[in-house]
Amino acid sequence: MGKKLDIQESKEVDAVMLALQENLPVLRKKLSLTQAELADQIGVSRQTIINIEKNTEKTNEDRKPTIGMTTYLALIMYFAFNPATAALLGPLGILTKNIFKVIGVKEVSKASKALESLLDIFKDKTK
Repeated sequence: MGKKLDIQESKEVDAVMLALQENLPVLRKKLSLTQAELADQIGVSRQTIINIEKNTEKTNEDRKPTIGMTTYLALIMYFAFNPATAALLGPLGILTKNIFKVIGVKEVSKASKALESLLDIFKDKTK
């Protein structure tokens, strides 16, 4: 069972998920992918991608992300390991170092260290 997030952590998770929702069309187009092609790559339906992109049109400041954590992580992994999109994730606020701690990834895990290293590389490239 995962840890319960406090209010600040929950807001941080919402912020990165919303950033991904808002920028998903940009990232997808950067790779010249259709909604169906991206859906196929990460194992979701085309309707899931359509719903994620459609919900970016809401302007309510208190809106919650409609993307689930599993889909968020699948998209992050897909875009993080693609050279054409990887460097965009940090500057767009989609992937932050602190998010790994918030979602419960242990600092000592190899995955966390590898992704933190990627973030450092992307940060250096965007300076």
